[in-house]
Amino acid sequence: MAAVAVPVLRDTPVRALVGVPFVLFVPGYLVVSALFPERAEPEDSPDESDHGLSNLARFALSFPASVMVVAPLALLAVFSPWGLEVSTVVPLLVAFVGGMVVLIDRRRAALSPDERFRLPIDRWIEPVITGLTTGTTTDRALNVLLGLSVLLATSAVVYGVAVPPAGEPFSELYLTPVTSDSQVPDATIHLNGGETETLQMTVRNRERDHVRYTLLIVRQRVSISNDSITVLRSNVSDQYRPSLKHNETWTENYTISSYGQTGLFRVGFLLYRDDLPVDPTIENAYRQNNVFVNTTV
Repeated sequence: MAAVAVPVLRDTPVRALVGVPFVLFVPGYLVVSALFPERAEPEDSPDESDHGLSNLARFALSFPASVMVVAPLALLAVFSPWGLEVSTVVPLLVAFVGGMVVLIDRRRAALSPDERFRLPIDRWIEPVITGLTTGTTTDRALNVLLGLSVLLATSAVVYGVAVPPAGEPFSELYLTPVTSDSQVPDATIHLNGGETETLQMTVRNRERDHVRYTLLIVRQRVSISNDSITVLRSNVSDQYRPSLKHNETWTENYTISSYGQTGLFRVGFLLYRDDLPVDPTIENAYRQNNVFVNTTV
């Protein structure tokens, strides 16, 4: 829980190192432990009524069981008022884990100590201690080297899974209609007389750095002939200066009107990092979105 909530940890590999096992292994392991609280008898045991699982079987079943647990919890989060967010799923998982721990404790309490399953930690550690304390000096050194090699290989695999290569940094700029069902920016907006159209502008920073943006809105009267656009007149309509950290999002509504004019217009939303160039155009914008507006009386 701390790896998700604490700011110092949630943006580090610790979040993935803790979160992946917590999601893909722990819930399933607890389910298996609740269903099979008894230990497995040896294969040559005369007791044929034993239903315990071997350590390997418990480990193998934990992963699919985790998927069967996490999927319904995620579906529950989707239909909750808070949606599918980390802050929603993690409390559900914590509540599930807490409930399963109580259930497992009660099921184990109903068995005699000799029948209860427990991890054979002593049996796992004993060969390690024997390998490090017995034999010749060369044998002990080789055992230490082998252990370090296994640890290094395991760490490399875990790090590769938990810290995937960073993708190309980028920024997002998109428009969402607020007052109509127009498919912005695919369709032309038609405005009659004093009608208006409100769009929600969204800028999202994926640059892995703090960026100060300049969003310039340009209104251009245009004509289209043979798929060629000719700009007849252009003027700056508005300007915004959002400053965003990595993964932060800025939104603002912008209202388009006819401004008492008729004809075909192109409203360009030009996004720049830092300050504007000397001659800002659609071609030199870092990100750009265009909306065509056809106005009539």
